[in-house]
Amino acid sequence: HLSYPMSYIEDNVELLIPEMSALSRQEKFTIQNGVVVASEILNEFDGMAIKDPTILNHNGNNYCFFSEGNTANFVLHLWVDEAQLGKFKPHPLSPICISPSNARMGGNIICSDNDLFRFGQCCNTMYGEALAIMKIDILSPTHYSESKIGSVVADSGLGPHTLNFNFASGQIAFDFFTFKFNLFAWVTKIKGLIWSFGFSERHIKFASDDK
Repeated sequence: HLSYPMSYIEDNVELLIPEMSALSRQEKFTIQNGVVVASEILNEFDGMAIKDPTILNHNGNNYCFFSEGNTANFVLHLWVDEAQLGKFKPHPLSPICISPSNARMGGNIICSDNDLFRFGQCCNTMYGEALAIMKIDILSPTHYSESKIGSVVADSGLGPHTLNFNFASGQIAFDFFTFKFNLFAWVTKIKGLIWSFGFSERHIKFASDDK
């Protein structure tokens, strides 16, 4: 299962970090013209079931916000790569949020007028039922604080689950969901598991061939 395709620009190169917790490792992919041309395993996250990883470059440092494993819906971790040296380590205040109301990441972090905002999924009764808008008041390699300033709720259905903005194109991407009975839902689930396993086997070979 590969999801939450978080992309960002670093040194004029487009990078992609998807959620790949089922593989218990995290990779970073280089994108050119919409095609994956290279990948790098982030060894510091080896063996971790990382969910919804979100990268932010702020004041010359890279930050990775993510949840993990069975605590994903209510615990938010923060790791930092100081001076973009290429290796993340736990932020001294991590975990930075322990709450089902707003911990799990729900989209890219937004910078507006030098202010930072993150979307946190509300999982009080179920996964991704709405989004909390959190203002990041302080972010540095040693300090972190945030405060809730609002929420986003779908008029019909549950969600949004994630919310992203492309200010250059004026586009907004979001998703929400409703419950429907599908007699053949198990077929889709099995196909997804088979695909994930196949990707894992192929990609392990691809990564080893690069060494």
